Amino acid sequence: MTVLLSVLLFLSFLQGALLPFDLVLIFLIVRSFISSGKENLWLAFGFGLLVSVLQGSILGFFSLIYLAAVVTAHLIRKTHLASHWIAILPLSIIFLLAEHLLVNIFLGSSLNYGFLLVETALVLPFYFALRLWEERFVVKKEIRLKIGK
Repeated sequence: MTVLLSVLLFLSFLQGALLPFDLVLIFLIVRSFISSGKENLWLAFGFGLLVSVLQGSILGFFSLIYLAAVVTAHLIRKTHLASHWIAILPLSIIFLLAEHLLVNIFLGSSLNYGFLLVETALVLPFYFALRLWEERFVVKKEIRLKIGK
């Protein structure tokens, strides 16, 4: 979990200082598509607040967007639509477009479709890297070590 927090912290500072892409939203969508749990909701709320502070926007604005995206991704993950990895592309396009539209309406920034395409292209490397990390290095609760006899 510490590696996950440090990666999200790095992505939020990178998003707030250098890149105009919403890397935290991409990471949270991918993580909630791969693994379900309450920790995704806490991550979405906390890092939404951090991104709001770093970008100087309305406090809690990105938290609400991130929470809505994570909850919707959890609901879609439970259906049969999420049986294949390619299903994350339309899901991410919808979430990223909704986020861009909300930022356009409430914060007054312009809608740029080039950024939307780049963010959508970033979803697959994030997905495969996070899937590799979750499968190889995160211990599941079902796996128990037998010590002794």
